[in-house]
Amino acid sequence: MYERLDILLKKRGITPYRLAKDLGISQSCLSEWKRGNSIPKHERLVKIANYFNVPVAYLTGKEESPQVAETNTALLEQLMALVKEKLAAPEWNDEQAKQNLELFNSLSAEKKQEALRYLRTLVEQQEAEKQ
Repeated sequence: MYERLDILLKKRGITPYRLAKDLGISQSCLSEWKRGNSIPKHERLVKIANYFNVPVAYLTGKEESPQVAETNTALLEQLMALVKEKLAAPEWNDEQAKQNLELFNSLSAEKKQEALRYLRTLVEQQEAEKQ
């Protein structure tokens, strides 16, 4: 199971620490999974699957491909492009902020979490580039 989790972490640029913090799972728990000393309970598998927007069956090895819905990915990419464009615009104003907030609020709770994780990743990358 951890092999699949590790692939997703690397693919998305998320550290095990960030995953543990975002999901409220201890790092020692992740370490035990990695060593094969324990396996995650179903509710934790569901949390992880939702976090990465993949089926639980992918995490458990019953499916070979994560099969992320293309429409959801395309919507998130559009949102991120819009956010980047608006943040770079010198004429940023309250009306634009309102429109962006409305767009964000139109997302499902799961997609909002995914968008926020992506934004956190961008901030972390930016901070790393400054060093």
